[in-house]
Amino acid sequence: VKAHRTVSAAAALAVVAALGLSACSTEKTDAQKASETLNKGIEAQNKGDIRTASNLYNETLRLDPRNKFAFYNLGLIAQNAKDYRTAETNYDLSLSVDPVYSPALYNLAIVETAVDDKEAAVELYERAIASNPKYANAYADRGWLLATCPDAKFRDGKKAVASATKACAKPPTTIWARRRSPWKSRTSPIRRFRLRQSSRATSRPTRSF
Repeated sequence: VKAHRTVSAAAALAVVAALGLSACSTEKTDAQKASETLNKGIEAQNKGDIRTASNLYNETLRLDPRNKFAFYNLGLIAQNAKDYRTAETNYDLSLSVDPVYSPALYNLAIVETAVDDKEAAVELYERAIASNPKYANAYADRGWLLATCPDAKFRDGKKAVASATKACAKPPTTIWARRRSPWKSRTSPIRRFRLRQSSRATSRPTRSF
């Protein structure tokens, strides 16, 4: 599936640690409720029930207005639907909570490429790499953009090859998949890959205070 480039095939289930209830109380905190609601949203998304997933992510944000994972997953849903403006808004909100959250930086870079803002895309790939120097798909996508972009202002073969070399040197953490150029170039100086992990629905245990 493409988000002008590629977003993902289907959201994959994130493994989330269950939150225990307080020993002195059986009443759940908003943080615990938010975590449970987020996980239900991921389950719905993985089953293809996007409407239910969206509703559950919005409910998560009602309980926890700064839940970066709910914002990210809403962005992912919008990106898969090619609703780039909504995707951009939700990724920005996720990054307003955590400015170095690399999956949001990476997917936002893809969105900016889709809306033809290559300068923003390159900057976002750089930020994703700075946040996570082992982010192989960010190196690969940055290299692909620099190698195949029809705008000479951004095309840089040497930097593209260097970026691709770094991508290939990073150990993969999940299945690798080949990806075609968004500009349908028949040949390219590098072979581009993408890690599916970056475009999965995301969740983590919610900390309760």
